[in-house]
Amino acid sequence: MEPILSDEMMNEVLFQAMRAVYRFEREKVAAFDLDYGAIYLLQYLRRNAKAPVTQIAQEMRLPISTVSRMAGRLEKRGLVWRAEDAEDRRRVLVSLDPRGESLVREVEEHSASAITKNIETIATEKLDALVTAARLLPVVLGISDEF
Repeated sequence: MEPILSDEMMNEVLFQAMRAVYRFEREKVAAFDLDYGAIYLLQYLRRNAKAPVTQIAQEMRLPISTVSRMAGRLEKRGLVWRAEDAEDRRRVLVSLDPRGESLVREVEEHSASAITKNIETIATEKLDALVTAARLLPVVLGISDEF
C-alpha cells in the first residue's frame, strides 16, 4: 500500500502542528510565569490527586532528580506540597496546594477560552475531524501510555 503522504509532506505537517502547539504553549508560559514542564506537572497532579516523584518522572520522561527539583521550585511558590509516603518513607508524594489547583484552573480556562474563540469559525465536520485527529495522535506517533 502506498503512503497517503510523502515523507516530506508528513514532516511538514508534523512541523506545522508542533509549531502551533509550541507557540500556543509559549503564550501560557509567559502569561503564568511557569515553564512548560511546571505547567504539565501541575496539570498532571490535578488529574492524579497525589503522585510519587518516580511516577511523575516516568510520565514526564524526565530524570527523578529533575522532577524533584521542579517540585521543589513549585513548593517554594506555594503551588504543591511534598510529603513522605506514610506506607513507604522512601517515596515522596507530590500533591497540589489549593493555590496550585487555582492556578491550574486559570491555565486551563485560558487555553479553553482561546481555543473556543478560535474554533467558532471552523465548520462542525472539520472540528469533528480535528478532535478525532487529536485523539489519534498518540497512536499515530507511537506514543504509548504503558512503560
